[in-house]
Amino acid sequence: MPARFRREWPAAWICGIVPNPVEHFRLFSPFPWKNRGPGVPPHMPTDTQDTKPKRGKKKKAALTTVQKAILVAGWLREKKGRDVVALDVTGISPICEAMVVVSATSARQAKALADHTLAMCAEKGVAYLGMEGYRHGQWILVDLNDVLVHVFLEETRGFYNVEGLWSEARPIPLPAAETPQGEAR
Repeated sequence: MPARFRREWPAAWICGIVPNPVEHFRLFSPFPWKNRGPGVPPHMPTDTQDTKPKRGKKKKAALTTVQKAILVAGWLREKKGRDVVALDVTGISPICEAMVVVSATSARQAKALADHTLAMCAEKGVAYLGMEGYRHGQWILVDLNDVLVHVFLEETRGFYNVEGLWSEARPIPLPAAETPQGEAR
């Protein structure tokens, strides 16, 4: 008998204790969600054997685009993002429905803003598609499916002028930023 055959089949099948190895495997399969067919032994329950076990899935946040933009703007303000602006570009842009633009004082802060946005998206169950520009940190684009988040360095934001490019967009009113007492903006 070839060595390959001995490795693949257990000794009970080779010795002839089990006459049909394929039928034996179908009946006593280690995969309980597989349909075992009409030859299921009586000691095995059949009501739970036909379906896969259900696994809990994360609930996705059921937010409108405007609510998501306001939520993201709040997250960016938590990490001291400057000049946060949200724009409703529905019907103007073919790639998204809202944009959030924020300025950072340094590349490190820009990366921290992008990291915080992604961490909060994971925590709240908001879908995230991708991110560009993280390595250099001058302009980081975070794609949240229907909301785009632009994180700029202050000088880069003035150069690209995204708000001027989307001047036809309707601004989304954001709640007033909370400033600590004693500081003036």
